[in-house]
Amino acid sequence: AGAAARPGGGIVSAMLPRPPGSGTPRRAGTDAAQARQVWVLEPAGPRAVAVTLGATDGRMTEVTGGALQPGMAVVVGQRDGSAR
Repeated sequence: AGAAARPGGGIVSAMLPRPPGSGTPRRAGTDAAQARQVWVLEPAGPRAVAVTLGATDGRMTEVTGGALQPGMAVVVGQRDGSAR
């Protein structure tokens, strides 16, 4: 009965756990306490830019407001000091 209750459920999906972040998108808070920042790369070096978060699935998060503009180079990773 449990497998039939899940959308797209079957015997295999009932036995295997779902990966993190699957299911209904969650909503990040929209008050000032939930304000976040991302780092953008500029000629003078990285700079923090304030953003407001929207919906997230645990892997990807919507940016709904803030100072981030199209075309800005957002830092998404970091190399350790030994990689050159």
